[in-house]
Amino acid sequence: MRLSANFDSSEFRCSCFNCTYLEGPDKFPHPELVHVLQWLRVRVGASIHINSSWRCKEHNSDVGGAKNSQHLLGTAADISVTGLSPKEVYNILSETHPDCCGIGLYDTFVHFDVREIKARWG
Repeated sequence: MRLSANFDSSEFRCSCFNCTYLEGPDKFPHPELVHVLQWLRVRVGASIHINSSWRCKEHNSDVGGAKNSQHLLGTAADISVTGLSPKEVYNILSETHPDCCGIGLYDTFVHFDVREIKARWG
């Protein structure tokens, strides 16, 4: 199902492919997450690859995710952007969301989530 001009619901599904991800509306990615990723896509004019978004509890545990991970809520995505380093993506998101959201910098991707409070790491 198309969620925005550049994102489809299949891009946000759990990577284990064994769970029942799209069987209920509570499993869809948070609308604000999709909105910010679409905004970023337009701003940078480059493709965004979603490495991981919503995770079922089993998959989250398998990949070493935090017990209270935003991925479990459908409010997070780990992304890489064509032509930009993770540090550049981190800086853009930090500048445009200075007082909220979780933004984590990793070697090959950026974690972004739409939590209400500010959290930064990496």
